[in-house]
Amino acid sequence: MPAVLIVESTPPVNRASTRTHSNNPNAKVPALVDGDATVFDSHAILLYLAQKHERLLPKTAAGNAEWLSWLMLIATGHPNIKRLVDEISAGPAM
Repeated sequence: MPAVLIVESTPPVNRASTRTHSNNPNAKVPALVDGDATVFDSHAILLYLAQKHERLLPKTAAGNAEWLSWLMLIATGHPNIKRLVDEISAGPAM
C-alpha cells in the first residue's frame, strides 16, 4: 500500500490551522487518508486496514473475538498492559 508520511511540528497554539487538524478533529496524529476515506485514532486505523485487507483479520469468530478483546484492552489504556503482554509472551509458568 503506497503511503505518504507527513511530519508536522506545529506549536499547540496553531494546531487548528494545520493539515493534521483537517484529518483529525483532535488535531493530533495519527490520521490516515486513503482515497475517499479519512480515518483518525490508531485503533480505528487498525480496524480499517484489517477490514480493507482481509488477510489481516482472523478467520474464525473466536479469533476475531480475541483480536478485538486485545485491541479494546489496549485502547482503554489498561495500566498493566505491559505486564499482561509480558506474562502471555512468557507462556505458562512451570
